[in-house]
Amino acid sequence: MAAQFRWSEQEVSSRSEQQAAKPGDISCDFCTGPKWKAMKSCMKYHKNHEFVPLTEAYEGKKAELGKTEAEILKMIQQRRVKVEEIKQSAKLSREAADREKANGVQVFSALKRWVEKSQDDFIKMVEEKQRSSKKEAEGGSTAGNL
Repeated sequence: MAAQFRWSEQEVSSRSEQQAAKPGDISCDFCTGPKWKAMKSCMKYHKNHEFVPLTEAYEGKKAELGKTEAEILKMIQQRRVKVEEIKQSAKLSREAADREKANGVQVFSALKRWVEKSQDDFIKMVEEKQRSSKKEAEGGSTAGNL
């Protein structure tokens, strides 16, 4: 019973020294409850369990991180392509708007010239009628007086 008490006392003291596992730490796979940072005491009490050698665990994590890095780089590249597509689309849209404005200005300028010419022609026609009417009036008044 005394031995069992010492064992549980050692386990409690070792648990109080333990810290929660953080990213990059090797967590204790044998402790129940929250995952603690693996400590030497964990190894001492679970001798019958199979352990993964540190180099094997390192290589596994390295491969996992390499895969994650590749996925992130792929996502970054996809976003860069998307940004370039958006920039190109905006450029084409601006160019199309500029062409449309230029065409509109050209059409309205031609319409303005036509309206101004028509106005001038109309004014000349009215003035010509006025002169003609004046001549008739002057010619008719001299013929009637004779």
